[in-house]
Amino acid sequence: MRHQFLLASVSAIALTGSAFAADLAPPPPPPVPIFTWTGAYIGGQIGYAWASGANRFNGVDPYSGVAFVSSVGQTPSGAIGGANLGYNYQINQWVIGVEGSVDGTSLSNTGGLAFPDGTILAVHSSTDVQGSIRGRVGIAWDRALIFATGGVAFGGFNTRYNYDGFGAAVGAAHLAPFFASSNLSDTHVGWTVGGGVQYAITNDWSVRADYRYTDWGSINEVLFGGTKFPTHFSNFFGYDGNRRVQQNQVQVGFDYKFDLWNVRPVAADPAVPQPAQDVTVTDPISDYFLHWMDRANEAQATQPHWMTPITTVTPRLEQEFRYDQYQEFLQNGSEINNYFAGKGLELIPTVSNEILINVPPDQARLSEGSKVTPATGFGDGNFVTIKQRILSANEENGNYILSAFLGAQAPTGITAFTNRPAWIVTPTLAGGWGIGDFDVQGTIGYTLPTDERNHIGNTLLTSVTAQFHFLEYFWPEFGFNDTQWTSGTRAGRNQLLASVGIMFGRFQIQDRVKFNFGIAYQDAVVPDHAITSPLTPLYNHAWILSARMTF
Repeated sequence: MRHQFLLASVSAIALTGSAFAADLAPPPPPPVPIFTWTGAYIGGQIGYAWASGANRFNGVDPYSGVAFVSSVGQTPSGAIGGANLGYNYQINQWVIGVEGSVDGTSLSNTGGLAFPDGTILAVHSSTDVQGSIRGRVGIAWDRALIFATGGVAFGGFNTRYNYDGFGAAVGAAHLAPFFASSNLSDTHVGWTVGGGVQYAITNDWSVRADYRYTDWGSINEVLFGGTKFPTHFSNFFGYDGNRRVQQNQVQVGFDYKFDLWNVRPVAADPAVPQPAQDVTVTDPISDYFLHWMDRANEAQATQPHWMTPITTVTPRLEQEFRYDQYQEFLQNGSEINNYFAGKGLELIPTVSNEILINVPPDQARLSEGSKVTPATGFGDGNFVTIKQRILSANEENGNYILSAFLGAQAPTGITAFTNRPAWIVTPTLAGGWGIGDFDVQGTIGYTLPTDERNHIGNTLLTSVTAQFHFLEYFWPEFGFNDTQWTSGTRAGRNQLLASVGIMFGRFQIQDRVKFNFGIAYQDAVVPDHAITSPLTPLYNHAWILSARMTF
């Protein structure tokens, strides 16, 4: 009996020990961190940059004593690369931050002027170091981020001017050889805007690609001021130079994010039931941004799902970043390349509104053998447009929409491309109707300049585009854009442009992020001949490229 009791006791102890040993099993692995963009980071970038501009000179040729005004094209290009440092803070799906960058560059260019007397002015320009301090704002889809950026830029510019008088002659007299040289350096401050995409391949490492446009403004230089030539020359040699420099750059890079000032949230252990938590947001600002995409979804669910045409502003509410590029051919023989064409960022802040924040058009006018003076720089910018949707129905409930716009154009352009000092306000009514895979979208607006009305005049602007959708990704279109001048120097004239094009999309990247692109050809059909003073139509024909990233 005692023996049986002992065996039972030992068995009980053994079972208890086994259970206790099970309790002492190794703990589960630590919870996996939830990814966040919040944190400080450091990284590097490399890419390619190209600039445009013209150096205009006012001076006196010391050999002949003849005053002149001329220009040298400045188009430096080269590699650009360096380092960046910044901090991001994520609020729900929105990411805001600040970033500083420093880049070394190999941008350089050489041009020259040849004068009738045989003298030559050679100009070599370069920039070695550039930097910027910028704000950033973006929208994140987990590890994917689309962002816009803008701020102040600074750079060092070097210019070497060589004046070569070897072999110069005035009339039949050959003059003594002469050579003069001047080196000028300047640090200049401008502004920069751009955008890009970034993807986190781990919780700390990310890769990125971005584009930026930088305007360095005007750089004024005095050349050889007060330099006296050899005694047999009576003229002083001096030039005043002025150049405006704009730069484009594309770069790819990487960033490493630190957690020094960031407590990373972690996922809850799925094995342990978690008590329900009150997630009510009491901060109205946080609540607004938290439900931004919900409002965008609601707004777009109650309207037609057509594609935005290339040459007509859609009455629909869109949320996208858009880039357009025009190559315009004028009847006077010149050509204008228009980058961005006044497009930019479009956001849906409420269920019935859209705000368009546009980039001023960057334009380059080429003479192409004509007598037109070349020019490069910004045009006046349609910097903001507010869109109010009045009524709409999606394809299941009527397939129509009616909206009103109010846009404002600022006199931001250089002298060749501006209506300065006039601002131009344009109220517009837009609508559309569809049946099946076919739709028509149109606008009618009227420009109201705040100044120079006798010169700029008022215009009645109308546009209409017919569009067809087939095979999921194809959206061919045919449209008209009409401009009727009711006052100003073109009063009574009319310009009618016909266009044919096609959009391709919507190619899904992730969730709401989609990519669309298209091409169109536009031709002036009225008037049937060019009126040169002032030029009407504004251009004879044009090629148009359009790319959009919707989100």
